[in-house]
Amino acid sequence: MPLEREQIRALILQELPALIETDPEVQRLILQLTQKYFAGRSETESRFDRVLEELRQMREEQTRRWEEQAQRWAEQAQRWEEQDRRWQEQAQQWEEQNRRWEEQAQRWAEQTQRWE
Repeated sequence: MPLEREQIRALILQELPALIETDPEVQRLILQLTQKYFAGRSETESRFDRVLEELRQMREEQTRRWEEQAQRWAEQAQRWEEQDRRWQEQAQQWEEQNRRWEEQAQRWAEQTQRWE
């Protein structure tokens, strides 16, 4: 009585795992049949290494960009501090000038009173 297709399939599924583990010829056959569908170990490792290298480069680039941006922020903060210092100096000069005008106005008022 010949084995039917479903019985052959069931037998293969039952015996194949053990054959793969123990029979080098079966191992080579399975490897040969699956090579066109799956990348080999070295190719997979090479791809993985390339991805890791790309990630490392991207991380370094992003770190460099953050450092540049931090430097620009520090420079801008320094410019703001300098501008704030100038504004404070200008405000002091205006206050001093206002004080002088008030003193001058007072002298004029005193002088005007003397002439009257």
